[in-house]
Amino acid sequence: MIMAQGRKTFQGVVLTPCSEGPGSPLGAAIADPRANGILAHGRRTRFIVAYLPPGGSMSQTPDIPRPKTVLLVEDNEDNRFIYATALRYMGYEVIEAVSGTQGIEQARTRLPDLVLMDISIPDVDGWEATIVLKADPLTRAIPIIAVTAHVLPGDERRSMEAGCDGYLAKPVSPATLIAEVDRRLGRIRVGGRIGERELRV
Repeated sequence: MIMAQGRKTFQGVVLTPCSEGPGSPLGAAIADPRANGILAHGRRTRFIVAYLPPGGSMSQTPDIPRPKTVLLVEDNEDNRFIYATALRYMGYEVIEAVSGTQGIEQARTRLPDLVLMDISIPDVDGWEATIVLKADPLTRAIPIIAVTAHVLPGDERRSMEAGCDGYLAKPVSPATLIAEVDRRLGRIRVGGRIGERELRV
C-alpha cells in the first residue's frame, strides 16, 4: 500500500473511507472508476473492493452483501486449519468450534449460513448436535453438511436421519469441500473469482 497525493492507494486504485455503522469491521473501500460491480471483500485486510461507474461516488454503489458465514465444527486441529484456511481464502467468514456443545452454542448465537459438522467430536457427537439444531426453530433452516470419517454402511443414512442436508466422507480435499459449500450457498465462480447468483450490480 502506498500514498499518492495524500491518498492511500493499492495496486493503482484509491482507498476510500467506508462505514457500515458502529463497530464495522470494514475500514476502507477500494474504488476504481473503470467499471461497475463488486469484486471482493477482504476480511483480513479490512477492505471491500468496489468498482464505480465513471464519475460516480461511493454513495452510488449497490449495497455490499456481507460474506457468507460457515460454522466449522471439527476437533482435529489439522483438518480444522486446512478447511478454515481454504474457506477464508475463498471469501467465507469462518466460525470454529471443537466440540458438539460449542457447535450448538455458536450456531444459536451466530446463526451461520451453513454448518460443516464432524461426527466424532467431544461432548455431544455430530449426529446429536444436528438433531438439537434441527429441533430448534432458530437454527433448523441452517444447512448442515456432515464431514466425517464415518463411512461404514448406514453412516450416510444415519446422518440424513439426524437432519444433515449433505454428507462428505473423509478424507475430503479442500477443493471438494469448497465446491459443496459453494453449491449449498448458491455461489458460482466467475473468471477465477467467487460470485453469487443473487448478486445483481
